[in-house]
This record gives sequence, structure tokens and C-alpha cells, in this order.
Amino acid sequence: MDRLKGKTAMVVGAGSIGPGWGNGKATAVTFAREGAQVFCVDRNSAAVEETAGIITKEGGKARSFTADVSRAGDVEAMVKACLAAFGRIDVLDNNVGIAEVGSVVEVDEAEWDRVFAVNLKSAYLAMKHVIPVMVGQGGGSIINISSIASIRHVGISYVTYGTTKAAMNQMTRTTAVEFAAKHVRVNAILPGLMKTPMVEHSAGLAQSYAKGDVEAMWRARDAQVPMGHMGDAWDVANAPTNRNTLPASNSWSTAGSPASRAASSARLRHCQDAAGEGVPHSRHADRQIEQLDATEAYRLLSCCLCRGGAGDNAARLRVCGWHGDRHSTARRSVALPERDRGQ
Repeated sequence: MDRLKGKTAMVVGAGSIGPGWGNGKATAVTFAREGAQVFCVDRNSAAVEETAGIITKEGGKARSFTADVSRAGDVEAMVKACLAAFGRIDVLDNNVGIAEVGSVVEVDEAEWDRVFAVNLKSAYLAMKHVIPVMVGQGGGSIINISSIASIRHVGISYVTYGTTKAAMNQMTRTTAVEFAAKHVRVNAILPGLMKTPMVEHSAGLAQSYAKGDVEAMWRARDAQVPMGHMGDAWDVANAPTNRNTLPASNSWSTAGSPASRAASSARLRHCQDAAGEGVPHSRHADRQIEQLDATEAYRLLSCCLCRGGAGDNAARLRVCGWHGDRHSTARRSVALPERDRGQ
């Protein structure tokens, strides 16, 4: 493996809100297993220290850092500490997020501002302070964890979450284009319905789905997914570790100049054929994505296991297409090696 050997990865949101594997925790461990030295950041000191401890026990190299990344001073300190520890930042994974339920009528102003600060401002601040470092060292890769809620209604009302993630998508698009020439790649991953500690410990989600019954919520969310089950943290953790999203071993080549490639092509590599036979698009996505405009390509991000046609788009990408609300998860379905599934 060792696709990140010699690289430094900063994972923001590397702790887990409760027992089990959250997206950031699993991502930090996965990056370490790929050879990276990992700078783990979270506002929960105990949680981030646990993640760093898992990495070091497996023989990897990690440092933990406690920060509230919605605060500019904390983010500046975070970047300085990482550079002091490892000398560079090759990968930035923005994985911070909270979910609060409510429509535009129900959400109060303070709650709106809090969710925007945590979900969106944190990613803006991290990129603001990390991109100059990456440009100065010759390049880097940024992964923003968005959500399928950014592009569609998922059955419950949490306007603050969906809106912040939609804004993150556009911030990813524009930043990818603006810094591509400087060899900084910026991608967004849009997970679907996930079974993680963050969802479990969101009282509002459980209440909205099943009047507070967490187990009933899991069943309801599973039923929303065409494949019959939600994704987990390891699906999200393994998505960035493809050859397009992460830095190449000896160069900092971008995915290409068109916006659709710079911001979108990585996720297409996780699509499978219509029969579900586990054939990834990595052999032909580079060539065929050039036939799509930025909007078409970005819509295809959410597709991971297609079982139907979608007109010309499906023909151009063999099977992938925009299926509207029939796709309620964006999940990497290729069987993962046992070592990548966690413990």
C-alpha cells in the first residue's frame, strides 16, 4: 500500500463523539496505514488522543492537537504546530460537522450561526491557512467531507446542515479551479446516509426519525438506502485514498484543467457497473469525464452503485448517471481488505 509514504496528513475532526469509528477517526487511521504521519486535530482532547494512540500502537507516527477550528486563532496555532512537528502538510482532510434538525422557520439565529461556524467556517479557515503552505512546498491535496444532504432532501428537515454542506461544495469547486495551477487539488466527498457515532449521538436526528429510538432510526435509515444498509466510517475513510485525490508519490500533477476534473473526478472512480460486479471506473474515468461539463460531473459525485440507465450520461460513463432521489447513499461498495475495515 504505502500510497502516502513520506507524506504528512492533517485530519481535522479526527476524534469521535462516542464509542466506535467516526469518519475522521477512521480516516486518520487509514492515512497512517497508507504510510502518512498524521496530525490529528479535534476539540475533544481525549478523543483525539485516542485516535493518535491507535496509530502509534499500530507502528505509525501521529501527533494530537486540541483546537476549536471555528476560531481563527486556534487554526493558526494548529497549522504552526503541525509544521513544527512534521515540517510540511501534504494532505488536509476537513471532517468537522454537526447536524441540527429544523426548517428555516424552526431554526433560531444562534443555532444557524453555530452550525455555519462549525461546518463551513472551520473548512474555510483551515484552507485559508494551509493552502499557502501547500503552495510554498509545491502542492498538496485537500479533501472536504460534504454530504448527500447538500444536493437533495433526505427525508428529514435539517436546513442548517444541508445548506452548510452545499456551500462547502461550491467553495470546493471554486478553490479547486483557483489553485489547480499551483498544484493544490481540492475535492469533496459526499457520503450518503451513514451509521456513525455523530449520527447516533444527535438527539434531534433520532427524534425526527423515530421519536428518540436510536435502533429504530438505524432501521429507518437502512430502509432509505437502495442497497439496504447505510455506509460506515470506513467507506468515507477509504474514499480519499485513490490515486487522484491524494498526492502522487513523485509529483504534484493536478487532475487536469477543466473544473469538472479538478473538483469531481475522484469520486467517479468509486462507481461500479450496473450489475454490481465490482468493476471500478478507474480505467476510463480520466478520459470520459472530459466529455461532461462541471455541473454534470459534479452531479455524478453522488453515484456509487448504479442500477439503471440515465440517458447520455450513462452511455458516456458506461453505467453511471444522475438518478435523482433513487440514490440516497454515496458509498464505496468495492470489497475492502480486512485490514482497512478497522477493529
